[in-house]
Amino acid sequence: MFLGPFRNANNGGSFVGQSGALMVDGRGDPVWFHPVPRGDQASDFQTDTYYTSKTKHEPVISFWQGAIAIPPKYLPSKYAIGAPVHGNFFIYNQHYKLVRQIKAVQSPGKGWITDFHELVLTKPTKSHPKGTAIFLAAKKVSKNLRPYGGSPNGAYEDEEIQQVDLASNKLVFHWDVAKHVSLRDSKVHPKKNEVWDPYHANSISLNSSGDMLISLRNTWGAYNIKPMGSAKFKFVWKLINGKGSSYSLNKASRFAWQHDVRFHGSGEVSMFDDQCCNLGVHGPLGPARGLVLRLSKHHATVVRQVHHYNTREVPTAGNYQQIGSHSFIGWGQSFYYSEYSKTNSLLYDAAMPRSNMSYRAVKANWVGLPTTKPSAAVRHPKGKLSAVFASWNGATKVAVWKLFAGTKPGKVTGRVATVKQSGFETALRTKKRGPYYQVKAYDSHGKLLGTSAVVH
Repeated sequence: MFLGPFRNANNGGSFVGQSGALMVDGRGDPVWFHPVPRGDQASDFQTDTYYTSKTKHEPVISFWQGAIAIPPKYLPSKYAIGAPVHGNFFIYNQHYKLVRQIKAVQSPGKGWITDFHELVLTKPTKSHPKGTAIFLAAKKVSKNLRPYGGSPNGAYEDEEIQQVDLASNKLVFHWDVAKHVSLRDSKVHPKKNEVWDPYHANSISLNSSGDMLISLRNTWGAYNIKPMGSAKFKFVWKLINGKGSSYSLNKASRFAWQHDVRFHGSGEVSMFDDQCCNLGVHGPLGPARGLVLRLSKHHATVVRQVHHYNTREVPTAGNYQQIGSHSFIGWGQSFYYSEYSKTNSLLYDAAMPRSNMSYRAVKANWVGLPTTKPSAAVRHPKGKLSAVFASWNGATKVAVWKLFAGTKPGKVTGRVATVKQSGFETALRTKKRGPYYQVKAYDSHGKLLGTSAVVH
């Protein structure tokens, strides 16, 4: 599971642990952790495929790292709440080496900041031999907001889709939200002395035809657009809980403040339907849910909905992931993540510490092959050996740890313990006093994977 823990502003208490990109196993034990600088956050942590040419590619992990405007540190008079302050996407290979950084392009226009909500890497084509990166960018725009109920010298947060060629780093397509979706469509009204967030774009999904489906949380809408040039496009359809929708919604299919809208096979879309909240104004319209809608004959109808037994109010974040017939759901600001069968039976349930949250929670296969050495740490309270602890950040193939001891640093050759890998740190206990120790990691076939430094 791939998480980006940071402080949940809606719950009291101090943040538990460190912010960063956190990979955990089914027990919740860390597999790999990348801490971010103090005050920053990690978001949209997931696996992907990175192409270095039309025929060469490798599995990668990617995440956004930067600062998000969350009060009280960032005031709404200077930033839209939940907007990116600074940050970029980082892509790492199986050896946890940085292979690429993705950042917003400043043309046309300036002031764009790489947004933390979404990164999509596409396959190579003749025009783009290394593929492209598709993501969101945001910037503050000064504007007279009196016609919308705000201040004459106000400002709002604009956003756009950017598609960048990974070979040339040039912008090949951009779609400025404010130029194509009216500010009047927002469900959020501007306030004096605050930066208005009329749209809050939070996901992009691609289908096999090259269409882009963008979710705008604060219009209760998802917009299917077909790129046709650098800035040319056409609307294919709009799915809105309100005016202008291409599909009518009945009471069961109405969604609000949604996240993670995806193409979901032929004629269907999935989303995380927060049903909450016009922050600072009113609470939930209903319980949060994972939702799949069928779009047919100008009607949107519910195919599937999933609720959590202990979650009703989810003010922000959340995602819905389809894995075969199962659904995997990150419950956003409620701090749970869960997996369900095709009949919505709860198969797996986990919770982060209550003061923590993750923008998304993703389940995926990953093989990590770090080039660093394993780590060994000796615990010896009051001079009495308790255990030697073995760990290896990011290594996924370790099955067995072996402990070696010796009387000199260069003669740590005697094996004194063999233990199956257990959790992030495996304890190897022995009565043999070194005082020098070393641990070695082996896979399930007995192949040596790595050797730690000698510890005293």
